[in-house]
Amino acid sequence: MKKILFLTNKPSFYRVKFFNELGKKYNLDVYFEIKSRKKEVLRDKAWFDNQFENFNGIFLSKLVRFSKKYFIDLDLFSKIKVKKYDYVIIGQYSTLNSMLLILYMNFIKKKFILNTDGDFIKKENKLIKKIRTYFVSSAAAYISSSKKADECLEYYGADKNKIYRMNFSSYYENEIEENFVEYEEKEKIKNEKGYKYKKIVLSVANFEPRKNLEPLLQVWSELADNDKNGLILIGTGPLKQKFLDFVKEKNLNNVEILDFVEPDELKNIYRMANVLVLNSKIDIWGLTVGEGMTFGLPIICTNTCLSGTELIENEVNGYLIEDDINELKKAVIKILGLTKEQEIQISKNNLKKIKDYSIERMVEDNIRVLNIKDLN
Repeated sequence: MKKILFLTNKPSFYRVKFFNELGKKYNLDVYFEIKSRKKEVLRDKAWFDNQFENFNGIFLSKLVRFSKKYFIDLDLFSKIKVKKYDYVIIGQYSTLNSMLLILYMNFIKKKFILNTDGDFIKKENKLIKKIRTYFVSSAAAYISSSKKADECLEYYGADKNKIYRMNFSSYYENEIEENFVEYEEKEKIKNEKGYKYKKIVLSVANFEPRKNLEPLLQVWSELADNDKNGLILIGTGPLKQKFLDFVKEKNLNNVEILDFVEPDELKNIYRMANVLVLNSKIDIWGLTVGEGMTFGLPIICTNTCLSGTELIENEVNGYLIEDDINELKKAVIKILGLTKEQEIQISKNNLKKIKDYSIERMVEDNIRVLNIKDLN
């Protein structure tokens, strides 16, 4: 069985799912730069997963920090014996550890693969761009989640003929709904939870400025004759109290603000909802778009979220909007105004599209690249 070295940042639950599946095919060692960041108090513990069943998970520990963001592991090369691996995959190119590893790979003239969830082209000076270009262009191949991520890689010198698509996901194939959730089932779940809403708008995101939930609350407060519908926000973070105060000030009795919930409970909430909103100012992927589609939900998403640009077609399976409160309001009104037949059709469209996005498909996409001749 061939050996893979994979360097990534932290053991997020979706990545650990992927590693456990990939580890069934290869002898896989995954080096995590950190167990979690202090700022990850924004996330529930469920975001992280240390169930390393089919791979070896190793945490870099002897860290020297230059800032909260930048640090190196002094034992990096004593721990990572690069030459014993058939393949080396680096999960990002902007941390000091990943840059050190790329420098070393270039020094010993060993090929490596860059695997990216996503990225945006940044406004930066010529020197920074030149440095990024050196590290990105050094890879022998690229595994990318979206067209926008492709554009970023090409901007930093990647050969477009060496970029390969990975259908990014956080769900297994058997977790994707086979058919749209019937209205009777939605009503049953709502009744069990004590909700009397006709339709439910859902958003699952950290309560932080980047996730941009304040416009959604503002829109909700402005909608006339909206008491029959409900808005559910699931998350935690520094803006939670501000959101609670806004709801109280506006007397919004049809808004629920919940902490992160257990996975099975979250699935039930997705199943009873009628639309998912992700109004991020910027998101290098945006997992909840795919999660909402997994349950057949129509999606409202900003065009600064890569999963939205990759997965959403206007009027087909949701609405891709600018970061603009008026566009958000129009999209919410449109979605809430859908007939049952229109909602069912969008649900079918989403389920058909998202079936190609699963943990198993991610593994297949990576294996396809690993099988390229002369890559190791």
